[in-house]
Amino acid sequence: MTRILLADQHEEVLRALTSFLGEECGFTVVGTAREAASLLEAAGRDRPEVVLMEFGLPDRPAADLIKELHRLPSRPRVIAMSMRPEDSRLALRAGADGFASKTEGGDWALDSLRRALGQEGSNEPKAQ
Repeated sequence: MTRILLADQHEEVLRALTSFLGEECGFTVVGTAREAASLLEAAGRDRPEVVLMEFGLPDRPAADLIKELHRLPSRPRVIAMSMRPEDSRLALRAGADGFASKTEGGDWALDSLRRALGQEGSNEPKAQ
């Protein structure tokens, strides 16, 4: 199972993503974080394969955070997410491996994870 670390400053978003991705889609959610410092700590400790992070966490510029995550020994894939679709260019330019617009509705997080993991055409929701 793919190990995912979630980061968003809103607790309700973290709860919803943990439930959906972990319980309904079969990913292993290894942890959650609400700010950049705890995200970096958890990523170093828990060694996720993918970090799904809000673009614009408090306490650190998103571009710097993406670069720091990529420097970790585990080199997780980083998917930035935002309510602002225009953030996609900034996130990808900063080195994000993918972008998820929270405004797309439906399975935006799952679709972004599948793309980052190279499973775009999969009808199976569980990552293997």
